[in-house]
Amino acid sequence: MKTNYKTEEERHYDKKANHDPIQKISYSDYVLRKSIEFYFEQIADRISGNTGLKILDFGCGSGSKHYKFAYKPIHVTGIDISSQSVKIANQQVTEQNLNAEYLVMDCEKMNFPDNSFDLVFDFGTFSSLNVDVAISELCRVIKKDGTLICIETYGHNPFMNIKRRLNVLMGKRTKWASQHIMIRKNWTDISNKFQKSNIHYFHFLVLFLPVFLKILPERSGRRLLSFFEKIDSSLLRIRFLRFLAFKTVVVLENPIK
Repeated sequence: MKTNYKTEEERHYDKKANHDPIQKISYSDYVLRKSIEFYFEQIADRISGNTGLKILDFGCGSGSKHYKFAYKPIHVTGIDISSQSVKIANQQVTEQNLNAEYLVMDCEKMNFPDNSFDLVFDFGTFSSLNVDVAISELCRVIKKDGTLICIETYGHNPFMNIKRRLNVLMGKRTKWASQHIMIRKNWTDISNKFQKSNIHYFHFLVLFLPVFLKILPERSGRRLLSFFEKIDSSLLRIRFLRFLAFKTVVVLENPIK
């Protein structure tokens, strides 16, 4: 029997899949492009030249974030609690001739043998889970020399925490997910379960740009965004300012068995 938060997450993402089946790149993704580009670069670097990798798309949704990696000789297995999302993902396997399979599965209790995967993708799934349970399962199914690459929202910025509460009221995010955004302690605990870990921090001032970007000419908007991306990059190199970051991209290698 599913716990209350799992039922809530399942219903939320079934509804979201019905509303936006392919989960297209959004305007917010454009504003947050630096973290997203960096995340995909980390994946591409590890896939390049490695033809026999076994890959898990963890909390895959409709699979759209990682379709571009699901072509021969690379095979991707995706799992998600949302049956509607998985249905859409499997439709895309046929339509786009993807080398992938998508399964309805609880990310906290996976039906895979130990040491099944070389590489795991996580695109913002952890806030929907009991992350301690999920990480233990991931460490079990990732091979000893395997890698977990994550992009997750960071939960310390006070401005974004206010917005997050409003998103719950508007139905854009579940109460569980809004209260379980990754924080520093989470990443510290998780890093201790891997032999190697690297955390990269993104986005602060760019979060205040959307209202200006929507009214400026496209060329001016791109320049403004690039300018503030450079400022953010400098600010977030300063350790005591990293709590202001909106996104983290985390690369974890070699789980401790």
